[in-house]
Amino acid sequence: MEPLIGLIVIILWASLNALIAAKRHRSGWIMFALSTVPVVPVVLLVSLGSGGNGVIMGWFAFASPLVAFITALSLENGREAAARKGAHGDYVRCPSCAEPVRKLAIKCRHCASELPAAGPRDETRTSPASETFDLL
Repeated sequence: MEPLIGLIVIILWASLNALIAAKRHRSGWIMFALSTVPVVPVVLLVSLGSGGNGVIMGWFAFASPLVAFITALSLENGREAAARKGAHGDYVRCPSCAEPVRKLAIKCRHCASELPAAGPRDETRTSPASETFDLL
């Protein structure tokens, strides 16, 4: 494989890793860096150990994106972490059914039980359909 094609594949794979991490509410930039930064030192170390064998260096160049890909897939998202820990990010665990719900939710969407107030809520806010507008 040409080195330029390998570099393009590594960057695309690192972008996929970053996208997966971002969808799971983790830092995509850190996952991109973990996918790309170790490639050069790993290839240099393998080239010293293998006597410059290009095939072995090419395969080891994909080791870092592969490890980052497995890590990105194994990350839990905010809802999973809230179900396990009780609270994480924008989610908390419902005290009635133990399912993850948003912190600002008033009712659990799984069991329809009332949730305790987690933070300041704007109780004076009304829906747009119930608002009346003064014309003058």
